[in-house]
Amino acid sequence: MPADFTVIMKVRHHFGDNEDSLLGAFVGRDRDFPFDCPDIDAGQDAVLMFQSLNIDHDKNNFEVNHETISGGLPISRSSDDWTGNVMLIRPNVLRATGNVLHIGARDDRGSILGNVDDFVIDNMVVMYKTRERLGPILSG
Repeated sequence: MPADFTVIMKVRHHFGDNEDSLLGAFVGRDRDFPFDCPDIDAGQDAVLMFQSLNIDHDKNNFEVNHETISGGLPISRSSDDWTGNVMLIRPNVLRATGNVLHIGARDDRGSILGNVDDFVIDNMVVMYKTRERLGPILSG
């Protein structure tokens, strides 16, 4: 089955409330990342891959098109080591155009009002199956 991919994020983004605590472009508590998936077969699963650094708890917000990504942002094993993540996006969540990935830093209770988690996300790519295209019919 044919497949394609879209790079959602290729620059390190630092989420949180302490601007000088980590590397990457500081974006604050919340950020939306729009992206398209041309020719997607929306009825198939897709795979989201990315790197993360310094995620302290599981209360951060992580969703695509208002659907929570199962497993959320995984807690980092160490504050000094990058973690490679592979996550499944269920069928019929993605569409050909106008997708939005939302990431939000939260405190350990899930609130934006407290001391929110500071973490970095980098190199985010979504891989998805495409609709099979029929080429031109050649006559012999």
